[in-house]
Amino acid sequence: MSKAGKANLIFSYADNTPIDEAECANLSVRWTSDGFCLLLSLANGKVILLHQYGFVDACTIEEQLLSVQSATKNLFVPYKEHLFVVYTQLNTQIPKSFYVPDDNVAISALLTEKHQDYKVIATAVEAMNLYNLSLIQNAVNQILTDKFSAYQIYPSITGLLTEMSRRKNGKEAFIFVDNSNFTLMAGESGNLLAANTFHYNTEDDFVYYLLSFMRQISDKFQSIPLSLAGNITADSSICRSVKKFFEKVDFLTVLDRKNAHIDNEYCFGDILSLL
Repeated sequence: MSKAGKANLIFSYADNTPIDEAECANLSVRWTSDGFCLLLSLANGKVILLHQYGFVDACTIEEQLLSVQSATKNLFVPYKEHLFVVYTQLNTQIPKSFYVPDDNVAISALLTEKHQDYKVIATAVEAMNLYNLSLIQNAVNQILTDKFSAYQIYPSITGLLTEMSRRKNGKEAFIFVDNSNFTLMAGESGNLLAANTFHYNTEDDFVYYLLSFMRQISDKFQSIPLSLAGNITADSSICRSVKKFFEKVDFLTVLDRKNAHIDNEYCFGDILSLL
């Protein structure tokens, strides 16, 4: 099995689309707490190569990002750096007309008492007419600046918000699972109703946070379609528990369908929505 630093290759996909040697593909990275993936895509967003890695040992953030860097060096095709998508636990959304960058310190102080240890990453979600503000630890931001400066940094939640903005048929909800954290959002006809990120230790925790959130969206939340994404499988106990409370539970599909040929595209719904 192929290794990159402290990570093992656990899934690989390659398309047979020929690449014009005169035009490099775009390389994008998605980094979560338990691994990362590399995606080579064409100008139209179609993925032609995808490698997913899982961290094999408990390792530091610096070791994780060194593994990412090592994996990119193993790609023997021409590419240009594109997106670096990071899963973040501290996020908020603000209408574009209300957002002033000078308020970043005050906004971060509302999200955590240790706000001095974080940098605010602001990304626009044009279709929703809002900014997503995510906090990235200063130490992480420094490594990204030093080693991945050619990439555009995007929080994972911005990809999910972008995908939610395309949903125009009433209320829907997304769950994105990252190891012991999950991001939950609900929208209606392409507009955001609410979003939050939770840390959980047990299956009961997960269900409690989910139901508490959804009850704020609707008294009849059971009928709201729910899409799952990220690190979750159909045979997981959490997936089975969720299905007990909702009439329609499915795995996230990215509506542009450029990458419908990837069997488990729901695992990468956040980054695929940004390509």
